[in-house]
Amino acid sequence: MASSRKSRSSSFIAQPRSTGLEDHNDCLSFLAVCQQSNVDILPISWQKVRGLTGKGGTAHVSKSPVHIEFELAHKRWSWSRFEPFNIDVGTQEMYKAFTLETWILTRPAIKNHANIINIEGVCWEFSGKRPASPVLVFEKAHFGDLSRFLFSSQGRQLSFFERFSICLQITKAVMHLHTQRVIHADIKPENVLIFKDGRKGLLPKIADFGYSTLVSTENETMHLASSEPWCAPEMHGRQFTFDNARKTDIFSLGMVCLWVLFSENILEQASNHEGIDEAYEEESEKSMSRCRFILKQLKGSGELVKYTKDLVNETSLLTEPQRVRLTKFFSLTLELNPLDRISDLVLLCSSLEIPM
Repeated sequence: MASSRKSRSSSFIAQPRSTGLEDHNDCLSFLAVCQQSNVDILPISWQKVRGLTGKGGTAHVSKSPVHIEFELAHKRWSWSRFEPFNIDVGTQEMYKAFTLETWILTRPAIKNHANIINIEGVCWEFSGKRPASPVLVFEKAHFGDLSRFLFSSQGRQLSFFERFSICLQITKAVMHLHTQRVIHADIKPENVLIFKDGRKGLLPKIADFGYSTLVSTENETMHLASSEPWCAPEMHGRQFTFDNARKTDIFSLGMVCLWVLFSENILEQASNHEGIDEAYEEESEKSMSRCRFILKQLKGSGELVKYTKDLVNETSLLTEPQRVRLTKFFSLTLELNPLDRISDLVLLCSSLEIPM
């Protein structure tokens, strides 16, 4: 859930007419959704001393111990955009975003999906300078977010097929969200958390629904936020129908899968460019900065599909049928022209179901 974000505003969040949440931007409305959705108000407080573990466009994410073997991630509102003169606007935006995120994550068809984060409850933060603020509480991921994990010592040891499993699970989660008429609108490595799983080894879960939209009709339009380089190229402030919005999610999915499978290849290409990571101290942040730089270049040059096809063909671990199916997956997701990009994730998922 953590990352630098550009060109982001929580005012871009389109509220779903079907749930009646478009005007729910106050404390009572938020509490009503919590009660209706059986979300617990937890008797714990956010603890600043535990340190920051993540930072997103709508909120900060911190951790707090409850039991020795169980930690919680706390999602707090980010006030920096609203201080000191727009606290009232920030308060309304906070309740609007948190109400929608709580509503989406507590729908039975969504909260029971293995690859979508579960909300554990709500607690409160009190500050003399700001209004009392709700804090969304989630189970803390064992390995943090995907952007840091993949460049950790353990992440770098993942086999191609273990990386492929992560991609397949994320794809199925996005497909499920779309069948529930949810547009995530911010699919990127920082918004995928990595948990332990006894059967599958690693369990990725999509998180951070602060910019998501729940759509009621095919003709309903919405504004979407954007995070470079993961966002679709057509993201420039215009409105989207549900079908077109799905295509933006699918492009972001393709970008994430490209990065997961071929991050080392992308890093190798980035080694020819100097000065693109000087602002970062941690090695994982430097590596991520380099990858973002190359991916943004590729997207701008129109070479994404060709570049990805070449990488797939050079992968000696794949059989020819596997190469064909994986190439098809990327050609369906990474087309720069949305008219040429697939919107049906069921068909897309079938192209990714490669026997390994």
